[in-house]
Amino acid sequence: MDKDREVSQTAPEQKLFVGGHWLDGQEWFEVRDKLSGDVLASVPICEHELLEMSVQAAHDVQPKLAQSKSERAGSLAAWAKQLDGRRASILPVLHREAALPVLWADEEIHQAVAALLAASGETAKLAEPGAGGPSTQRSLLEPVGTVAVILPERQPLFHAAQLAGAALAAGCPVILVAHPLAPLSVIRFVEASQAAGFPPGSISLVYGLKKELGERLATDPRISLLVTAGSGRQHESLVAARGPRARLDVGHGHGCAFLDRGADVASAVTALLARRFKSPRWGKADLSAVLCPQALNAKLLEALSAGLKALPGGRVNSTSNLVPWQVSDAAAQAAMDWLAQMAEQGGRVVSGGERSELYVEPAVVIAPAGTREVALPPPGAPFFLVDTYDKHPRVQLSRFPDLSEILIFTPDARRTLELAAVADVERVDVIAPRPPQEPVQTAAEAGASPGADIATLLSGMTRRKKVNLLYSH
Repeated sequence: MDKDREVSQTAPEQKLFVGGHWLDGQEWFEVRDKLSGDVLASVPICEHELLEMSVQAAHDVQPKLAQSKSERAGSLAAWAKQLDGRRASILPVLHREAALPVLWADEEIHQAVAALLAASGETAKLAEPGAGGPSTQRSLLEPVGTVAVILPERQPLFHAAQLAGAALAAGCPVILVAHPLAPLSVIRFVEASQAAGFPPGSISLVYGLKKELGERLATDPRISLLVTAGSGRQHESLVAARGPRARLDVGHGHGCAFLDRGADVASAVTALLARRFKSPRWGKADLSAVLCPQALNAKLLEALSAGLKALPGGRVNSTSNLVPWQVSDAAAQAAMDWLAQMAEQGGRVVSGGERSELYVEPAVVIAPAGTREVALPPPGAPFFLVDTYDKHPRVQLSRFPDLSEILIFTPDARRTLELAAVADVERVDVIAPRPPQEPVQTAAEAGASPGADIATLLSGMTRRKKVNLLYSH
């Protein structure tokens, strides 16, 4: 494959997928190539009647879908095979509609296939009732009902695979609401499901104004669970409309790299850049903050700046490009506005930060001095906000809002539990020297497996029922 090979393919006119059928609408909107501005396709807006049909089709098929555990596992595996077989046709669509580097687009397809296979494996675990206490009690997992998923503009294919896979694994019909700016890869994803053997109505795909469709689904009593993927702040109106009824937000959040005293700066920067750009953790937190001791600050800034400058980026169709373009003009402007905000507050851009159309150059930014809370970069912005600590890292970590995970680099593996307690986050990964005769994870290996992610989602899409066995004499 040529290093700068141009990737181009115009997607055909598209339709809505409702009740197992592809249907037209009356009004249409254009989906454009984010890099060139060319029209990729015309997509129908979902009207009220078609949305009603999709909800009713899901409601009607739910009992049948819930009873077919082994069939669901086989269908999910077949779907993964179909999706993998269509990689060549999906790759250029994902590259153009999501402004992803070709390597990232290929990785997202790989992760989507892995998510479906993981969902298939988790379905098999639901096939037998588990023991629950005494021998006269059993515990059954049942689907919660129809699941509606509001998909994001970023990583649409991966989120569709992960969330639809988890829903169908649980026995829940799923209605996918594609983002109006990134529906085409999800259309390819749903097309691949048609040969997998799911009953009609198990999967529906609609598009239009995300807020309007979301609010309709949020207030429909036949929808048991509303899932919003992406930034939770984008969906506050949907959460408000949902009220006390079931909802699940799988927002990205932010991650922070934390260097312990004595950490090897060079290896930490190599691992950090690999995690952020070479092996992106789809659907997970952006590693956008770095906290290090005062003594390591100068060395870290130099190594991080040099590493970012060495990353290939800025060439639209290069297959070796690792730095993605921003998904829209608004996203690129939000990135530049954040840089201006940091400068106003006393921060400083050490390197990078220039903009050319939708490409924003990776940047290293020194955080404003003090202990006041600072805003982390917007999702997708290729920036690292660097802060330092002296004696109390917990105080400095508290400056960063919305942290959901922390990646710790330490020269002393024995301090793992102590370091893990420095922040109140959902996940902590520790990279330390290899203890004698014990395995160690590399940066690429660190992180949850697709199966673990699917299992977590399944817990929110099923309910546990206790069954007591009573014997007559």
